[in-house]
Amino acid sequence: MSQKYYDKLSKGNGISNKQFTSGIGLSLLQKMGWTEGRGLGKDEVGIVECIQIKKKHDNLGIGAKDIKSDMSYWSEWWKETYNSVARELSHLSPHESISGSESNSDTGEIYRTTKSPRYTKISHYQILQSQMKKEENTKRKEKKKDRLKEDTDFKKVYKKKKSSKKESKDS
Repeated sequence: MSQKYYDKLSKGNGISNKQFTSGIGLSLLQKMGWTEGRGLGKDEVGIVECIQIKKKHDNLGIGAKDIKSDMSYWSEWWKETYNSVARELSHLSPHESISGSESNSDTGEIYRTTKSPRYTKISHYQILQSQMKKEENTKRKEKKKDRLKEDTDFKKVYKKKKSSKKESKDS
């Protein structure tokens, strides 16, 4: 691409009201039988307008996405976690504490208690956390069972094939 042509393309900010048309491209298409207003391709269902050029203002490669916007949440996860815990603790009075040792074995609920045993509050975060751990454990157990089942199925198929090969050799 010549420098003059490149300068013409990159002159503006990449957005223009006037559509860009190439005399070279237009003449090549017209030599091959294309007329303006018809689509490209054998059945003329392709694009009708010229592809417009957009100026890239970043140094990323072609087709690359800016990962800063995607990663902004994930790079700051620890701040959000710290802030949520700080908010939880700021609601506690100086006499309250979060105890993880007291739990209801039937439901797995963990309670936030004050120094006096009459007042109890359910800590939703700890309840959810215990439920998530239970779900993870059940998923792990199910996956392990599935793997064992697949292994036994594979062994059965392998033994059948092996025995059928022996029978075919014997006869």
